[in-house]
Amino acid sequence: MKNYTKSRQQRFLWTTISMALLFHMTSYAQTGPGSTWNPDYNDDGQIGAPDLLGFLTVFGADSDGDGVWDGADLCQDEQACNFLANPTAECQFVDATGVCGGFCEEDSDGDGTCDWLCGVDSVEFSGHSYATVQIGNTCWFKENCRALPEVIPFNGPSNAYLPKAIVIGYAGESVEEAMAHENYQSFGAIYNLPALTSWALCPQGWELAGPVHWDALVSLAGGYAVAGLNLKSSTHWNGLDLFGFDFRGGPTAGYNGKVRTYRWIRKSPTENSLLHFGDGDDLDQSHRYSREHYPARCVQSED
Repeated sequence: MKNYTKSRQQRFLWTTISMALLFHMTSYAQTGPGSTWNPDYNDDGQIGAPDLLGFLTVFGADSDGDGVWDGADLCQDEQACNFLANPTAECQFVDATGVCGGFCEEDSDGDGTCDWLCGVDSVEFSGHSYATVQIGNTCWFKENCRALPEVIPFNGPSNAYLPKAIVIGYAGESVEEAMAHENYQSFGAIYNLPALTSWALCPQGWELAGPVHWDALVSLAGGYAVAGLNLKSSTHWNGLDLFGFDFRGGPTAGYNGKVRTYRWIRKSPTENSLLHFGDGDDLDQSHRYSREHYPARCVQSED
């Protein structure tokens, strides 16, 4: 028994050494120009025992019959659109528009164009790409409106009866300069009431968030006592941002230390109801006048 065991160990050792020598001698030929095989399995710059073990796994079954040994086959799912590809890659599948390895999840009308998906796809409008987020049955812009037909100086004189926009901290009247301002990049623009009612701040098929949208959002966020905490940005303010709403309080944009976000409720020809986001967890409402400027967001609700 002792001699048999020793003989078996010797045969295994010689077999392993022989394969290692063969592995070493053919490594250059296998990795030369035009070759797709790399004998350095662990990419450590050396051909050693771990690489030999990896090499040994190549010798085995081809269970899916695609001409690639299982040890080197990254795709063995016959439903994959790249199943017979050689050299093989990780499995890919035909998406909703018929593209192998595509990312389209749904093409409901079968027109070959991927359906737009809120929270994944963005909206291009007025020279800006808006990220989106689905909250309840409403798709929200994930950032404040940035449409800027014209701009007036921050803290400068304003005519309350003409549509006006402001970029917080910018003291000029150049739209290009205003758009380059860091506060525009982070917080967008703020608008007076005439701008909110007359300018096209949202793309076709979208609208400025109104009382129905805000009420539903506040309700989903836990009510007025905690909605501020749950909706405010966790990276640009002191909120938890549970829904990806990412509300940011622009610098010095507030009233009594709070940041205004426009609420589309007309109490009189010159007075409106607003939501106030502050440093606390809560939200509150108040009434302001049309000469004030407010941030705005666009929404699209499911029917």
